[in-house]
Amino acid sequence: MIEITASSPSRIELRASGKLSEEDLGRVIPALERHHAETPETNYLLLLENVQGVERAAFWDDLKFVWKHHDTFARSAVVGDEAWQEKAVRWARGFLPGEVRFYPAHQLISARNWISQGRHSGASKES
Repeated sequence: MIEITASSPSRIELRASGKLSEEDLGRVIPALERHHAETPETNYLLLLENVQGVERAAFWDDLKFVWKHHDTFARSAVVGDEAWQEKAVRWARGFLPGEVRFYPAHQLISARNWISQGRHSGASKES
């Protein structure tokens, strides 16, 4: 499951849990599309809670969305507690737009503060 838990003109927070399906993304992507139509740049926070994987179709839907809106991603913070999640974020940095950082779950407030700082200042992709 994935859901939007908070949004403002420059920020979207999502929570993902379980196995992410094409149906899950189909419920969220239309709202994200509307947001991107109104906002030139967006900061994302993705909170991963007990994520068990992603269906292939959902993975491709996500990639298509990111590619379509690659010029509007500013900062993306991924928050989770699993070692594989941090490794996946490090691997994905090579093709994700904007600045991308991973935060352990106990640093959720730090992740929110970081994405709230505004526009990114370059192509830094730190962890």
